[in-house]
Order: sequence, then C-alpha cells, then structure tokens
Amino acid sequence: MTEADRLIAEGFVPEDFFKEEYICGYLVTKKQKKIWAIELDILMHVREVCERHNLRWTLYNGSLLGSIRSQGFVPWDDDLDIAMPYEDYEKLMTLQSELPDYIFLQNYKTDPGFAYSIGKVRNSRTTCISRKFRYEKWNQGIFIDITPLFPFDDNIESDDPRILRIREIGKDLGTIMRRNNPYLDYNDKARVEALSSQDISEYFRELSVLTDSCRGQKPDIYCPITQPGATGYDIHIHENELFPIQKGVFCGKEVNVPYDTLGILCKMYGNLGYPTSDFRGMNHEGLFFDPDRPYMEISDDELITLEDGILRGDKAAEGNDDNGGLSKLSFGTDEYKEFLLKCKEKADIPEEWKPYLQNRDGSYKKVMLYCTGAGKLLGEEKMIKKLRENFDVFRENKDKIALIWRPEPGVYDTALLINKGLAEEYRSLVEWYKENEIGIYDDSDDLDRAVAVADAFYGDESSVTSLCVKKGIPAMIQSAEMC
Repeated sequence: MTEADRLIAEGFVPEDFFKEEYICGYLVTKKQKKIWAIELDILMHVREVCERHNLRWTLYNGSLLGSIRSQGFVPWDDDLDIAMPYEDYEKLMTLQSELPDYIFLQNYKTDPGFAYSIGKVRNSRTTCISRKFRYEKWNQGIFIDITPLFPFDDNIESDDPRILRIREIGKDLGTIMRRNNPYLDYNDKARVEALSSQDISEYFRELSVLTDSCRGQKPDIYCPITQPGATGYDIHIHENELFPIQKGVFCGKEVNVPYDTLGILCKMYGNLGYPTSDFRGMNHEGLFFDPDRPYMEISDDELITLEDGILRGDKAAEGNDDNGGLSKLSFGTDEYKEFLLKCKEKADIPEEWKPYLQNRDGSYKKVMLYCTGAGKLLGEEKMIKKLRENFDVFRENKDKIALIWRPEPGVYDTALLINKGLAEEYRSLVEWYKENEIGIYDDSDDLDRAVAVADAFYGDESSVTSLCVKKGIPAMIQSAEMC
C-alpha cells in the first residue's frame, strides 16, 4: 500500500483529493497532490507532539502565505514550512520515540552527514532525493522544513562580524553535504577542498557560540538562520509579531500562525508575497520526488541518471515559452494589432463576455485587464475608494474600453481573516460592480483567456503582470496613493 492509499484508507484525505485540477491557472497534478497529502500528514504528527509538550510552532514561508491566500498550499509549491523558537525546536528533536516509526526527525545530531542548519521531518516510506546530495546516506524521504528561530538582541547590525561568520558557516555546511558526490563540477570540488574542516559538529559548535553571544537580555527579535542561501539575520521577527500564536486553517486542518501574519509576510515577500515574476513553477531545484516508493528502494543506477522530479516539469497550462512570433513584430504596427486580434479570436470567448467586448458591428473594443489582490487591499487604506473611482471611470467609457476585472483567488477570504469590516466593504463593491454591469467579472481558473483578449494591463503587480509584459502589451501598476 502506498502512502497515498493509506491516507485515503485512514480517512485523512477524501478519495477525490488527488484529482488533477487547475488552481490559479496552474495545473496541480495527481503526483503533486500526493506529495501535499504526505507533507500534511507529517505536519499533523508534529502538531500532536508539540501540543503534548506545549511546544510553540507556526506555519512559515510559503506555507504561511498559502494559509492566507487560499487556506492551503500555494499551487506551485512543493514543500511545507514551519518555524519554532530555538528552545522548542531543540526539545522537539529529542522526541523521536513519540512519532510513528515512518516519521523521522532529522538534523545533524540525528542523521550523520546531514548538515542543514534547519531541521526536517521526513516520511521514510517515500522519496525526495536531492541531485547534489544523492550519494549521501541520510534519510531522503518527502519532508517538511522546521526553521529554528534564534532570539537575538535587536541592536545587532547585519554587518556585525558574528553575523558575517554565521553566513560563512551556512555556506560551508551546504558545501560539506555534497562532498561524497563523485560527479561534482570544478567549482563544487574547489569549494569542498577549501573547507577548513570536514567535521560537521565543529561548525555547529561554533554556530552555537555565535548565536548565544547575539542574545539580548530578552528575545527582542527572532531570526532564522538557514542555508544553502546562508540567509542568517536577513529577516527580523519581533516578539510581539510572533506571539501570542493564533489558530489558522490549512487544507482543512487547524494550524498555528503568528500573531501578526500580515506584517511578517510583508517582511518576507513585500506586497504580501504576491509573485512579481511569471515563474509559476517549483522553487526547489534538483529534487526528485516519488511519493509511492521509499528512498531506500532507489537503485544506484537510478541515482546516476537521476533527473528532477515532475513538479517543475509539469506544465502550468498548455503552450510553451514561444510567444507565437510576437517578439518579431513592432509594437503599434498594423501587423502587431492583427496579431492581438488573432489572440482574441482564438481565446474561446464566453458568449456572456461578447456584449462587453464587441461593438455593434462585431469589431472589438480596446480591452483592459484589471487585476487586484489582497496585498494592496489590506496594505493601503484608500484601496476600496480607489477601486470604486476606477470603476466609475470605466463605466463612463464603456463604449470605448471593455473592462475585465480579475481579482486574485481568495481575496475576500483573506480579507476576512485580517479585517472583517474591510472584507464586507469589498464584497459590497463586487456586488455593486456586477449589478451595474460595469464590465466582465472573471473569477474563473482560465487565466490565459483573460490575458489573450487584453490590450493592456492595469492593477496590482503579480505574475499576471509579467505574462502581459511577455505578450507585449502595456502594463501599468496601480497605487491607492496616486490619482
């Protein structure tokens, strides 16, 4: 029985959980759904142990973002992250006996050769092998990450010699883990040979001394120290942003989230973490996933030819990187306009859209794609007023310009978690927009259709912005502070 079969048999997920679907225009495959379910199962076991011992933890990184945006995984994410104050993390790592035998607590103390400064919790019945570390003998099952948060004095600057040394240690630990790979390139070989020590515990002893010296009289701030990016001290989380920890929802399961979720996400990602590029794929390069086989069953021959898992190979939508020849056309020319017209004609436009898009003679109006998200709505007090003013302008010019309003999924639910009054204002605005037939309201999964028919983009910066720029149409970013 595979892990996916077990989770269905135990009622942990419904039978249709693994069905492929498009979410935010991205194809989430059956295999990816299996990986998510396995990671969620790991998290629930960790949650149970933490509750038993009063250990503090919270969702972190992309998982925290997903809990706000859609109460679950970001569609193109392949991992699950939590964070814990360092003392709680250290306690958790001693509680292996309280977990099922297939769940493994992994750090440099529990798994020789493993040298990440963060911990992982693995499902030993599955596979998630890193290509660079494929010849190491530590557990390489599907995992969730646990980032320890170190309590630091708020007065320490990022160029403090201790912080700079912590970053160097992070890089060295990332290097030492690939020392047994016989196929390293020249640069990686040089890095391994330049190591001052091959003793992993020696690096961690020094790391402990350095982090202890950075503590203040009380934990003014909490800092993650991670690698291979060696991002020590890049993010400061103040104590009153982290505590008291609140309850949230993730894939229908109760989880912990920080007290100031929005503030922490803005520190991590800027505008509430909404993407600013057209990269709608997985973030972790060089990982091979197999949710149906234990990593111990992967043969040496398979290790030699190991390629990235399907996650980054899955297509977000049909098509490829070619923009159909648009790059060869000059913007503003008749040929360019003809190309854009063909985009509209090929877009399988719904019948209910056509009265908005077309003139009486059947010709197309100019089409504005207006995308909005929760980040600006929650981050700029005047945004509701700005939206209404914009819609009034489009209503006055609807005989010349067709408007497609496409809010990012989950805007209302996200606002409801943070500010119920604002959420109700937003819902009233949506109803007013529809009742007054100001334009098309597009909350479908078909992102490509809206991009195909658009002649220009306006709104909050996101992955859609980049898609429109790539198509070659003008893109304008809005601000509530500007008229």
